[in-house]
Amino acid sequence: MPGGRIVTLGHVRSPSSILWLGQCGDAGLSVVGGKAANLDTLLVAGFSVPPGFVVTTDAYAKTAERCGVGAHVDRLATLTASESGGVGELTRSIRHALENAEVGPELEDAIGAAYSKLDGDDAVAVRSSATAEDLAQASFAGQQDTFLDVRGLASVLEALRRCWASLWTERAALYRIRAGVDPRSVRIAVIIQRMVQARVAGVMFTADPISGCRRWAVIDAARGLGEAVVSGHHDADHYVVARDSGRLLSFRRASEGAEESLDANGISDLVRTGQLVEQHFGVPQDVEFAFDVAGGLWITQTRAITTLFPLPPEPSGQKRGLRVYYSSTADEGVVRPITPMGLQAFRLMAGACAELFWGLAPIDRLAGPGFVVEAGMRTFYDVTALVRSATGRQLVRRFISAFDAPTAEILDRLFHIPELSPQRDSAWRLAPVVLRPLWRFPFVSGILSSLIAPVRARSRRQRVLTELLDRSRPRASDSPKDLLAKATQLIWDGAKAIPRIALLEPVAGVAAFALAEAILGNAVSETETQVLLAGVENSATVKMNLDLWRLSQTLRTDEASRLALTTEGFEGLKNDFTGGRLPPTLAAGLAVFLTRHGHRAVFEVDL
Repeated sequence: MPGGRIVTLGHVRSPSSILWLGQCGDAGLSVVGGKAANLDTLLVAGFSVPPGFVVTTDAYAKTAERCGVGAHVDRLATLTASESGGVGELTRSIRHALENAEVGPELEDAIGAAYSKLDGDDAVAVRSSATAEDLAQASFAGQQDTFLDVRGLASVLEALRRCWASLWTERAALYRIRAGVDPRSVRIAVIIQRMVQARVAGVMFTADPISGCRRWAVIDAARGLGEAVVSGHHDADHYVVARDSGRLLSFRRASEGAEESLDANGISDLVRTGQLVEQHFGVPQDVEFAFDVAGGLWITQTRAITTLFPLPPEPSGQKRGLRVYYSSTADEGVVRPITPMGLQAFRLMAGACAELFWGLAPIDRLAGPGFVVEAGMRTFYDVTALVRSATGRQLVRRFISAFDAPTAEILDRLFHIPELSPQRDSAWRLAPVVLRPLWRFPFVSGILSSLIAPVRARSRRQRVLTELLDRSRPRASDSPKDLLAKATQLIWDGAKAIPRIALLEPVAGVAAFALAEAILGNAVSETETQVLLAGVENSATVKMNLDLWRLSQTLRTDEASRLALTTEGFEGLKNDFTGGRLPPTLAAGLAVFLTRHGHRAVFEVDL
């Protein structure tokens, strides 16, 4: 625990191949590897880490050079993920050489001297600590070996060689190739620590790695040494705990009738320690732990959890708490990362809308307004204020349910979370957000005109769109800088025009949906009402589907087209299309369809 006693064993004068945990100083990742670097910094900070020493990467490098494995490593460096066939043979040769290597008298003496200074019985844990391991961007968890309860110098040296060799398993080598890590840059250190004779051991995640929830800690624990739990080879008691309150949210026993591994005090100690470790490193952690027979808690390893989706930065001037973000693209079927240019376009559009509806003239157009946030190269809208308002809930639920039913169901579940319950003065807080756009923009008259005269509304939309494109049309004399400025201005002006050309009609559609529900009452379900209104004739998607259906009816009657479509696979049809070899009726029909709809794409919301 921070503030606790750091276990020191005295400084052992030895070659650079040996460093004591807690005294690694500025040796760095390249000397002691990721695992040892993390344990060293925890020990210095006062956490309970079993005492031990590190056989540095320098010792590995000298041994590897004597073994002559460099040629095999150079060959690995030339392989790509698609050329992985030769990885197995190369790595087997490297492992065989390292497992049978002579450690050398100088290194053996240094290890023997350090090993003799560890207190207690002679049992130690021998742990790999690679330079490409336990990193913030890729943990490489489980790629290298650990050996527990090792006794005697000869066994320690054998475990050392096996740890070196585990750097070159086929799995680890392939993982590094796919991660773009040059195998010539990888080295490995080995930690030799006093063995914790564990009563209970396991692993704790300071955030839920499955749901991504940072408010939950997840613990897998079992009686004994815990290596089987960490490696996934043994069932464990599974705990999910609310970090703030310490309340046990869920529990699953490893086997029926077995004694539970942790009591309330043990869970509390673990969660509290995990939070301190996370604060120390600044990111959620995957912590391996052990409780000894006297009840003492020891940290045997920690690494960053690299699978969590990144969170947006906390909003300035607001209290930390649970927030709700709505994806700007998921309802369009786009859940992949957005390109940097696409992200910039979203910021521009959001800034223009903020100025149009609320008069919030941005200082920097390219920065975007505060309610637009980015995480994982995706954009989200902060809708926390709407969710925390009774009126806002009704507005957002009604609007979203009209075109994104799955998200509406998610909102219904969020509404039951106490931390998101409506605030007392939420109506007053929300009033300016809702009323100011109504005052600044002719919503009511525009919606009514769209309902009463839809043909005229569509003509108005096309006229505005044509004017926009005419103003931004490039000229032969435009420089690249001029073209960029025009593109930027087009996005800005287009975003301000969108309410006139693309917002009023959807809002009118939502109103029509509400009207249909009111008329039909309980005669149909909400889903059936959505199906009824899904076939509006001026929807681009409906037009595309109808044209595709008409084309299919024509091709059904043409023998050559029908035969090609029912017997050729995708690759064959694609090659015939690009090579101009499709049957005439199919080629002509497809050309008409693509001329009309070919500019549409799944990812067209991104630039």
